[in-house]
Amino acid sequence: MTPSNPIPNPPPFPLHDLEAEAAVIGACCSWPGAVDAAIDAGLRLDHFSSTALGYAFQAASSLVASGKAVDAVTVAAELARLGLPGLSTADLLSAVVDAPAVSRVGEYAGIVVDVARRRHLLGTLMDAVEIARGPGSFVDVAQDVDRLVTEALATDRPDEGLRHIGEAVDDLIGRLLEGIERGVRTGWRDLDDLVGPLTPGSYTLVANRPSGGKSAFVQGLADRVASTGVTVLFASVEMSEDELAKRELANRAHVPTPRLRPPVARRDMESISLSSCEIADLPLFISTRNHGAAGVASEARRLIRKDGLGLVCVDYLQLLTSDQRERRELAVAESSRTLKRLAVDLDVPVVAACQLNREIEHREDRRPRLADLRESGSLEQDADLVLMLHQDTDAESSTFGTTEVIVAKNRNGPTGSVRLAWLPERMVFADLDRGHLR
Repeated sequence: MTPSNPIPNPPPFPLHDLEAEAAVIGACCSWPGAVDAAIDAGLRLDHFSSTALGYAFQAASSLVASGKAVDAVTVAAELARLGLPGLSTADLLSAVVDAPAVSRVGEYAGIVVDVARRRHLLGTLMDAVEIARGPGSFVDVAQDVDRLVTEALATDRPDEGLRHIGEAVDDLIGRLLEGIERGVRTGWRDLDDLVGPLTPGSYTLVANRPSGGKSAFVQGLADRVASTGVTVLFASVEMSEDELAKRELANRAHVPTPRLRPPVARRDMESISLSSCEIADLPLFISTRNHGAAGVASEARRLIRKDGLGLVCVDYLQLLTSDQRERRELAVAESSRTLKRLAVDLDVPVVAACQLNREIEHREDRRPRLADLRESGSLEQDADLVLMLHQDTDAESSTFGTTEVIVAKNRNGPTGSVRLAWLPERMVFADLDRGHLR
């Protein structure tokens, strides 16, 4: 039933709850397990709007850490020992008397944390307003605001706390029995058998010299993962949208790229039309704007909030712009660190194409190695997995026309190499023994 006098403007949500804060302190001074329960709910000193109540919680936590009893008298004494201004013994006893059901301290602590997070979010939004009013281009300002708000939403959440290793093992065994795998597979059978899935939080480099297939490899990876229903962001600062679309269509329609120009042969149109419907259903998002690693991170954060996200691909690392005004290797190193942080912060795998230095061209053995990475020290350190592509250019060789994928570094598994078929007419890689397939 509609009320006769509805309130047109409901009051704003309160940003302080002193009753909940006092209930937490009262419970802590009367129930031995209350401090631990409040900490498990994520409560910290800075969540209290009342400095006096916050210091009382700090004193109670200090007592628990020392294995001492917690009550109104011992908390007041601990406050004095720590030199903290706060509540007297009488004030603490009053909080004990006024406290509701002490066994619900976790709920009270949750209220305090929630209100504190709202205060923090409001402060962040006020900072965002000041940034929006400040100097800089719209793109720079928008990126700063997006980063600020995303960090505010992602931080200060109560975590799961300590876990026994046995619980983690039980979870792993459960996933093994149910066939649940964390991460995404590349879709190339032999490579997946060697390195397993690309796990959440991992950072992978795909390296080669110019025109060595690294762009095709990374785009092919994005396509294969998206084909499984996983949302993928593919940020390319080397190719235009038209080039990306042409490669995608050639791959899907099995039509060589030279034939994707007008007039299109009638025999190709049916395959092109069917493939365009497949592509329309792919959860694959592309970006060709070069606004640096920070811009890629901003796009990934927006995408994960809207559509979810399972993989980020970047083509390629050395082309990303940077605010770093010093040496080029420092700028590339900063971009690499930003992508690694992105993988960890969003808990998704990030894969970046990377160019090798010229030294490889002056060696008799052209097979790439880790030292061939440009700015190799920082890049090698950041990466969890390094894949290096090597083509055999000897037409008389039995491996001519194939590409060796060298696993030069694998933080979580073996190294080694596998071979893939290279289909130049479609600019794609395929499993070697079935190169005519996708």
